[in-house]
Amino acid sequence: MSTDRRRIVLFDLFGAIARHQRPGAREKMAARCGTSVDAFTTAY
Repeated sequence: MSTDRRRIVLFDLFGAIARHQRPGAREKMAARCGTSVDAFTTAY
């Protein structure tokens, strides 16, 4: 087993793994990424 640490971002399109986001979740994700909601939404 590798000992190096990796950061992974998993996008769950269409709620296949998790529930759909609650109101305001996209704004919180954008803030956590340090970007605008518009830029985050485009990338998301």
